[in-house]
Amino acid sequence: MNSGWAVAVADALASAVLINAGAAKLIAPGPLLQAWEEVLAAPSRRVGEHVIRGVGAGELTVAVALLAQPTRMASAIAISVLGLCFASLGFVGVLRRSSVPCGCFGGASRQPLGWANIGLGVALAVAWPLNVLPGKLPVPGYSAAAALLASMASTILCLWLNRRLIMRLLPARRTPQPWSELIS
Repeated sequence: MNSGWAVAVADALASAVLINAGAAKLIAPGPLLQAWEEVLAAPSRRVGEHVIRGVGAGELTVAVALLAQPTRMASAIAISVLGLCFASLGFVGVLRRSSVPCGCFGGASRQPLGWANIGLGVALAVAWPLNVLPGKLPVPGYSAAAALLASMASTILCLWLNRRLIMRLLPARRTPQPWSELIS
């Protein structure tokens, strides 16, 4: 794979993760606030909801900015900082044995603050180094390619995160009949 395409794919994946996470925080800040209160001394509920919604808006902003060539580098730095913050919060969750689902991806997220946050945070933290490595110039048409890839990845991630809800909405599956009953 051309190194420019590797940058576009990696940026699109990082953007998709942040789009889903940011939207979830804007819509339902409660689960993350409960997890936050469990591991840290959190501010009042009202202030905490505003802070979490602000983080969600920030995630959406840097996710979209990463997809545009002119703002790509500044956004990559911001995403790396966010990744380190996520990893740090996950580390605190591990140390304090967090048990409350963080809701980092909304109600579908059932994991407490912990190893998943650390892993995802570290993965996001490489956004800036990946974008500045020598020879890692984006492909021509980077913005269009990254936006298309991010929209596909975000849709797939959203479907995956909400698979339990989707399965409940589908009609009940019938158990297949044995072949011998079908031909008689």
